[in-house]
Amino acid sequence: MNSIVDLGKISKPATELIRQISKAIGTIYEPTHIRNVAKAKVDAKKISEIGKTELELIRIRAKARIHHEEIIQQKNIESIIEKSINHLSSSASPLNVDVDWLSYFFDKAKLISDQEMQDVWSKILADEANYPGNFRKRTLNILSQFEKNDATLFATLSQFTWECEKESAPIIWDYDLDIFKQNDISFPTLGHLEDIGLIKFNITTQYGFNNCENPFSIRYFQHSIALDTGKFLNGIFKTGIATYTKAGKELYRICAPDYNEEYFNSCLSKWKSEGLL
Repeated sequence: MNSIVDLGKISKPATELIRQISKAIGTIYEPTHIRNVAKAKVDAKKISEIGKTELELIRIRAKARIHHEEIIQQKNIESIIEKSINHLSSSASPLNVDVDWLSYFFDKAKLISDQEMQDVWSKILADEANYPGNFRKRTLNILSQFEKNDATLFATLSQFTWECEKESAPIIWDYDLDIFKQNDISFPTLGHLEDIGLIKFNITTQYGFNNCENPFSIRYFQHSIALDTGKFLNGIFKTGIATYTKAGKELYRICAPDYNEEYFNSCLSKWKSEGLL
């Protein structure tokens, strides 16, 4: 079988793909190309230009690739560290951050080149320095597999989140309502967020805040709303068909969701109709 890196025999798209890969991870085809050209010409220049064994050429390419990767990864690490500084609080405790956690964090973060995703990782680093122990390694592992669209979708979901004391949950009771559909909240998107480990989602289940007692209030941005617990079944305030996993709750803490006035008013209308307000 002919080598895919024989540039004289492959299509233009394949050639461009190889060259694009070379930009990303370093030169991977030039030594082979030079060797093939030299073989075809069968002249003395072959010895002077290549003059090395096959194993030596492989070693050279491997070293070049590793060196290229390390430079990119180092740039990513330094960029994330620099971005994180802006999110540190004056009472941060970086010395209390577990060294193993940091090692695990940078083993994942070094592969993140997208600037917006680097912003997410920098906020996690800063939050861990501000409150050591806030983020589990499992959450980092989930985040490391994020596509950029996953982060965007989770940020969209976060605008529907209410807080009760130290708990937080998205309050979504019917994804077919316009307020949710127009913000890309649907059966497929909620199912996807469940698949990647950020929420639990079940259209036949009502999740909620447990052990609610008077006085009971929940917060949406600057609004604190008191609800009548006398209407709660078994002391549970039902929040809807989705709730955050542990990883979802951890990532929600670093979100900066958009305030949604229409959604806020929809919640108030719903609770008034149920006699909770």
